[in-house]
Amino acid sequence: MYGKMLFAGGYSLIIKPLEQKFEPLVIPELKGIYGDAFSMSFNKFYPIDYRFDINIETDEDWQTFLDEFDKCLKFYETEIFPKLTDIKFLAQYVGVPWEDEQNIVVGGGFPISFFKKLAILKWGGQEDLYHIYKKETLKLIEKYAIKKPDKYKAEFMDNFEKLINHLENEPNPFEEKKIN
Repeated sequence: MYGKMLFAGGYSLIIKPLEQKFEPLVIPELKGIYGDAFSMSFNKFYPIDYRFDINIETDEDWQTFLDEFDKCLKFYETEIFPKLTDIKFLAQYVGVPWEDEQNIVVGGGFPISFFKKLAILKWGGQEDLYHIYKKETLKLIEKYAIKKPDKYKAEFMDNFEKLINHLENEPNPFEEKKIN
């Protein structure tokens, strides 16, 4: 009767307190490529073996599905969502090896997404990865100027320098590890 109507995949989240600290670091000329939505697949950072795949044919199947769905939501509420308010956890999530950085979507176009990763890494205490990402982001901006001169904006470098100056000279707004 109902078939397989529902599927939960990745999620887009806006972590407002984080965005409220990061967004002012984007210069006005680049606001058009700023984006605030993280795209996440929770099983990447909290793998679980539990799955419920119920073929819904009857009202009883539907009730079983809703009960399992409710358990799933409660699990996310108690186990997953609290992690998203921990800047150190977010920095670990974002801080994959540079070769895999494209697998972590934090919102925004080039180079804003890289800038946001730099801020999260710095604020979350991932100093070694922050320095790697800083070096590699600078290289990307320089390469972009050569490979895509028609799309390159001098503001990319201006914002990069402003961001780095801020991150390295201003207090961490998340000194307490919770984002609030």
